Amino acid sequence: MDIKINDDGVEINGKKEMPFTERQAKEKKDRLMDRIISIASSASFALVLIIYIALSLSVTSLAPSGYSSWAVWWILLLLGGLPGETIRCIYRRKFTMFPIWSLTLFIYLLLGMYFGLWHPQWVILLSIPVYYSIFGPIDKLIDDYKKGRI
Repeated sequence: MDIKINDDGVEINGKKEMPFTERQAKEKKDRLMDRIISIASSASFALVLIIYIALSLSVTSLAPSGYSSWAVWWILLLLGGLPGETIRCIYRRKFTMFPIWSLTLFIYLLLGMYFGLWHPQWVILLSIPVYYSIFGPIDKLIDDYKKGRI
């Protein structure tokens, strides 16, 4: 192992390490962003809950599928964490952090519970493993590139 310490910082095996103050600043920024994301997730979930209650109380007619509004609109709760997790996905720059399962499940259940279209719309659910099988290796490739393994 080759370690060099100079005015520019620490270099291990020819690779520059992040100076301590920069690392602290990055950790502080990450903690702040995590708090912002948790606030966004909580606020969006509360908003979705209010929308669910308002829709369920105001829409008195049955959905085309024959279900009542309370039985149809609960699926909105699946979208509660979507804004916060989307922000986290963008901030962390990781495709696999995007909650595709939530969006896909919402679309499938909306088609089924509101319109009564269960078959063959279940094929929509296959987009979840397809998404992760495509973007999982891309995330690993980007991560390896950032860490200098490629």
